Amino acid sequence: MTEDGRKLELIQRIHTEGHFPRDFNIDPSGQFLVVGHQFSDNLSLFEISEDDGTLTLLDDTFYGPETVCVYFE
Repeated sequence: MTEDGRKLELIQRIHTEGHFPRDFNIDPSGQFLVVGHQFSDNLSLFEISEDDGTLTLLDDTFYGPETVCVYFE
C-alpha cells in the first residue's frame, strides 16, 4: 500500500519455482507463503519479511501431486 493507504504498490516480482502456480495461501501466523504448482507437482515455501513484505524462497522440494488448492486449518 502507498503511505496514504489508497493504492497498492508493487514491491517485488519473484519466480514461484514451479510450473503452473495453481493456488497460494499465507499460513495462519502470517510468516509464510505456500505456492502449489499443478503441473510440476511441487510446493514452494517463501518467508514473508516483516519489514517490507518481500518474499524469500526457503524450499521448493515439497511434493504435492497436481496441487489445485493450498489450505490451512
